[in-house]
Amino acid sequence: MNEAARNQLLTKMLPVPNNDRARIEGDWDDLQGFSSEARYGGLENAMSYVRNAWYVAVWSHEIKTETPFAMAILGERVVIWRTASGALHALEDRCVHRLAPMSLGRCEGEHIRCMYHGMLFNPDGRVVEIPGQDIISKQARVQRYAVVERHSWIWIWMEPRAGG
Repeated sequence: MNEAARNQLLTKMLPVPNNDRARIEGDWDDLQGFSSEARYGGLENAMSYVRNAWYVAVWSHEIKTETPFAMAILGERVVIWRTASGALHALEDRCVHRLAPMSLGRCEGEHIRCMYHGMLFNPDGRVVEIPGQDIISKQARVQRYAVVERHSWIWIWMEPRAGG
């Protein structure tokens, strides 16, 4: 996009008094020739997040024991669960086989089972059991995330952990 077109677009995006709103609303058709980046200010392409930081995920009381909790953080689906011993775990909320949400699965001890085909994942995100299959690929794993409980909050570190 050249500078003249960008300036024209920015002029149209600036707030205008109510009496000029009708004139501006009709100008949307002029923007149809621009790319989506120009029409929306490039925000969808320019949006990036700090990955190596702690983010508040949820209130502590919302994570029930042995119940998967689904959420999205930084645009990524995550499943968090608390074991009977009180340990917290967080994994990418998708099964490696058919991308089914693991948050629809069930907790089994320290593990979580995807209920689509029954794959069992350990807290590191590795598949440790596949019903009817003895050989499990080492690549059968999902991302794991560090998670801690502090001051009535569950915090998650969104940089994927090594090995997960």
